[in-house]
Amino acid sequence: MFAREIVNYIDDLKHAGVPDEQARIHAEKLAEMMQNNLVSKYDLNQSEQKLENKIDFVEQRLESKIDLVEQRLNTKIDKLDSKIESVNVKLDWMLRLGGIIALFFGILNFFHLYFPSGHL
Repeated sequence: MFAREIVNYIDDLKHAGVPDEQARIHAEKLAEMMQNNLVSKYDLNQSEQKLENKIDFVEQRLESKIDLVEQRLNTKIDKLDSKIESVNVKLDWMLRLGGIIALFFGILNFFHLYFPSGHL
């Protein structure tokens, strides 16, 4: 409460029939309670700024952790891609070898059918 408001409050109490000393003490106690329990715009702005700073800090930490997790995932994905590529190469060679073996047995079967044993 400002000094002018306190004086006005004391005057209002006096006009309502409150004795001078009681009006003064009542106004002083009310001002004291308000001063100790109410916050000013400055207090609110300070609290808001502190909260914004904390939010910014947490946001930066969270972004850093997300970036780290993303890097780890990308590394694991790259390793899996490499393993899959290796398996694909092996599978390709196995299929080619299987084709060659099938062709070989086909040729053997051809010779066996058209050139019975001993007629070559």
